[in-house]
Amino acid sequence: MIVMTRKKHESIVINNDITVLVVEIRGDKVRLGVDAPSDVPFHRREVYDAIIRNQEDNRSPEEVAFDQKKSAVEGLWRTRLAEARTLEQLEDLRRKLA
Repeated sequence: MIVMTRKKHESIVINNDITVLVVEIRGDKVRLGVDAPSDVPFHRREVYDAIIRNQEDNRSPEEVAFDQKKSAVEGLWRTRLAEARTLEQLEDLRRKLA
């Protein structure tokens, strides 16, 4: 495991196509934004553990794939929203969601 120190609004890049940004630090909580290709699944650990448990409970592959894609899309939009700095950027995101 590599341990890095980052401040608010600083990021790390993984494998040239994944960026992890420190969006906010509040007490003992850190909000991270993850920007990754849509075909790269990423989850909070507790969500990942639930996915694994569900797979073990014989969920269909289609259901698991849907949940993974949904989580990836939600994370991407949360990151884009967190990175928006102007009203124009927010409006652009709103249009893309419509």
